[in-house]
Amino acid sequence: YPARYGALTPLYAGTAAGSAQFNGKYFIPWAHEGVPRLDTQDDAIGKKLWSWLDE
Repeated sequence: YPARYGALTPLYAGTAAGSAQFNGKYFIPWAHEGVPRLDTQDDAIGKKLWSWLDE
């Protein structure tokens, strides 16, 4: 993705009219609501990551 668009999605999510209703939503480039990858919701993978980060 072009670097010049790097802030577009978080700026939109934080400043758009009605942004209070974005609570808990997941946004993808560029300022579109999306769904997270399934592996990011896997508790076992999360525990493995945190264990690795704590090393």
